[in-house]
Amino acid sequence: MRRGLGHRVKHAPRHVRGAEKTRHSYPVSASGKALPTRTPARIGLLGDIHAEDEALDQALAVFAEANVDSVMAVGDIVDGPGHVERCCARLAEVGAIAVRGNHERWFLAGTLRDLPGATLRLDTSAHRFVASLPATRRFEVPGGEIVLCHGLGEEDMASVALDADALSIPWNPPLNALFAEDRRLWVLNGHTHLQGVWSHGNVTVINGGTLLRKADPCFSIVDLARGEVTYFDVRGRDQGHKSRTLRLPAGQGAR
Repeated sequence: MRRGLGHRVKHAPRHVRGAEKTRHSYPVSASGKALPTRTPARIGLLGDIHAEDEALDQALAVFAEANVDSVMAVGDIVDGPGHVERCCARLAEVGAIAVRGNHERWFLAGTLRDLPGATLRLDTSAHRFVASLPATRRFEVPGGEIVLCHGLGEEDMASVALDADALSIPWNPPLNALFAEDRRLWVLNGHTHLQGVWSHGNVTVINGGTLLRKADPCFSIVDLARGEVTYFDVRGRDQGHKSRTLRLPAGQGAR
């Protein structure tokens, strides 16, 4: 992939205070339980879930079959056509590592509840799960660090266009802040519902897309050891179909 350009899949158009970051040498689940201390080199990545519990079941079945090291979710679990409480329960069951998106922030604040498909209430367990999610989680991996977030870093509504060039970086403050860290980062995010990879210099952004049925639903497996991300389409009630494998930029694979 050329530097400064992104690959886009053709068919795809705990508890912390405020913006405090959560950083771990090894991942913990959203419930705070420590996961097996394996470096998360193969990650089952869930984009915006938006209550799509049946699609979530498909993704988790594929992740289990692939024996991924970790399941990670980029937020926006609430507000959608399916069953939010069941989604929360399934994520907790598999020890998923999750962050909050702008929809969780709106739900907890009681704002924009007139949106189509808005979640109005949750049972105690699901509410506790959602309220526990931080804005970001970070994990040390060989050669750099994973940043799990919804938008870009602490900004849950920020994004980078998959075809953006390097000249746009200074005009995108959240993206520019990631570059200012001056270390190799793999940013796993969502928000735009557009699956794909963008990279320049030491920063690679891998967008998980969405499970939302009206938006080319997908999920993916990110393999840092092999330097690739494989997207799977959600199709009906089966386990999804492999869509495309994208190579991460040379030198970005964890060793």
